[in-house]
Amino acid sequence: IIFREADISYDEELDVIAHKIKIARFVAHEITQKYLGNLFSSSYWLDTWLNEGFTMFFQTYV
Repeated sequence: IIFREADISYDEELDVIAHKIKIARFVAHEITQKYLGNLFSSSYWLDTWLNEGFTMFFQTYV
């Protein structure tokens, strides 16, 4: 998984703790999406919400 530096940069002196939590959620979401993407993928583009839904649900456990 490749991230842009701006998406995962955190400076303890400048940023608030909410930004750190946002970064952690973003990284967890991408890792979960990468892992679950092949398990719950559908052959129809109309069902992409299902993959995203599973990703958002399981990102809290990562």
